[in-house]
Amino acid sequence: MKMLFTQSVEIPVAATIPFNYPIKDFSGVTMTRPFYTLLLMEDRRDGKGISVEFKMESIVPTAQQINDYFTLDHLIKICVTNAETINTHMKSLMLQDIGNIENTRSEILSLDFMGLKDYLMEYIKKEPLLKCISMIDTLEKFKEFRKNFDNFIVDRNIFTHGQLKFFRPSLQYVIEFHKKGVPAFVGINTDILTSHNLFYNIANQFLNEFHMLMSKRRKD
Repeated sequence: MKMLFTQSVEIPVAATIPFNYPIKDFSGVTMTRPFYTLLLMEDRRDGKGISVEFKMESIVPTAQQINDYFTLDHLIKICVTNAETINTHMKSLMLQDIGNIENTRSEILSLDFMGLKDYLMEYIKKEPLLKCISMIDTLEKFKEFRKNFDNFIVDRNIFTHGQLKFFRPSLQYVIEFHKKGVPAFVGINTDILTSHNLFYNIANQFLNEFHMLMSKRRKD
């Protein structure tokens, strides 16, 4: 199944302008939250460096943009929580189903999310019993699932450490994060976040099937 994940967006030097808004959450509690607008900066070529000039009234977000921004922000946080659930669930099952068998509990405990995924996928490749898991029961499906899992974790890291921003020149929502110490950007929308949530459900099913087969092996 084709999944949607974030794609890089090229943005030159830009300035971030925050706007603060009182936002009521689902519990009815109102708190101040920032809306970050991203503006391009231009080289003035007058010996005074780089600057950005604007009229404040020209960049104030519309009601629809504010609603879209905080909706995306909320959905991103759900995706982060769901991804961490997969991380925790995977580690727990690996400790239970592999750690004692292979005497590798300390190694499993030391791995980060991507490392856990890589360890599990390599383990599955060596176990004929596990190759009947429905998501990976052919080589093509195995490769596609692993690639999607990679992208799921990469996006989770971006969602966790990045900052949602509204890029005014293109009226596009992006996430700014740092890649090797340098600012980088990816585009974001509800379709990508919905796809991320879909893979969360697929990953849960995958882990449950893995655990079922490992439990069956222990009983046999």
